[in-house]
Amino acid sequence: MPGEAACGPAVGATLIIGAAGFLGRHIARRLTAEGIPVVGLGSRRPGDIPFSRFHIGRTELTGLLDEALEGCTNVVFAGGTTRPGAPMRTIGAELATEAGHVIDVAELCALRGVARFVFLSSGGAIYGRTDATRIEETHPTEPISNYGLAKLVAEHGLRLIGLRSGMRVISLRIANPYGPGQTVRGSQGFVAAVVGAARGEQTLEIWGDGSVVRDFVYVDDVAESVILALMADVPSTVINIGSSVGVSLVELLATFERLSGCRMTPVFLPGRGVDVPRVVLDIGRARALLGWQPAHSLERGLALTIAAENLGHPRETADPGSG
Repeated sequence: MPGEAACGPAVGATLIIGAAGFLGRHIARRLTAEGIPVVGLGSRRPGDIPFSRFHIGRTELTGLLDEALEGCTNVVFAGGTTRPGAPMRTIGAELATEAGHVIDVAELCALRGVARFVFLSSGGAIYGRTDATRIEETHPTEPISNYGLAKLVAEHGLRLIGLRSGMRVISLRIANPYGPGQTVRGSQGFVAAVVGAARGEQTLEIWGDGSVVRDFVYVDDVAESVILALMADVPSTVINIGSSVGVSLVELLATFERLSGCRMTPVFLPGRGVDVPRVVLDIGRARALLGWQPAHSLERGLALTIAAENLGHPRETADPGSG
C-alpha cells in the first residue's frame, strides 16, 4: 500500500448505502475481501457479494434505515439519483432531493451512534471553472451545475452534523471513476459510453469537440480510498480522490481504440453549459492523510476494463504503474 497513514481502530460493521450501484458494489467487494462485515442497502442485491445482511429499499424509509443501521459503526454513502450531465431539475428540487436526503440520512446515523460517515462527493462538478493546473481542496468551490451545488451543500450539512454530534465525517471528492460493470446507458461516465459504443449498443456522443480535460480514476483505486478513509485516524475533512493526471476525451478514446482494437465514430454535439473545460485534482491531501495514491494508470485501468467487458482483442500493456 503506497504511503503511510496513521490507522485508527479496526473497521467494524459497515453499512453501504447505494450498495447496488457501480461504486457501491466495488466498495462492498473490497471490504468483504478484507474480512469486514458489510450490510447493504439498495435497489437490488448483487448476487456475487457476501453481505452480512442486505436491505432492499430506499433510505427515505426511516424504519428501513434504522433496521439496516443495527450493529453498524460506519456508513458509506454511495447513493444518489442524478449525474452531472443529467437533465436539470430546478435548483430547489435538486437540493431537496439530493443534498437534503444525504443530510437527513447523516442526521439519523449520528443519532444512532455511527462513528464514521464517508460520503462519496464529486471532484469534478464541485469546483466549477478554473485555470488551476491541479485543484486542491482549498480551491474556491463555484459549481456551475445543480448536481455540483447539491454535492457542495451536502458536504457542508455533513460538516455541521459532525461538529454537533462528534460523528467523524469524511467527504471524498472523487474525480471521474471508471471500470468494469459501469452502467453503459445513461450518464454515468465517458468510459462507460465508450464501452457501449464498442459493443455497438449505442452511438458515442461527445459534447463539444472532445478537448475537455478530465481526471479519470480506476474504480478499484476508489474502493481502496474508501477503505483507508474508514481506517485512518484523521479528523472530519474533505479529500480529493483522482489520478492527478489530465486527459482529453479524444485522447482517452484513442487509447481505448488502440488497446481494444475497436474503432468508433463519435458524434460531436454542441457543448453543454454544465461541462467545465478542465478538471484535474491535486491528491496531496489523500497521500498525506490516507497514505493513498492510485495504483492504476489510465492505460492499465482501460486494459482491465476492456478485458473484463470482453471487448475486441485486448492488447497487453506492460504499464502497471500509477497515473
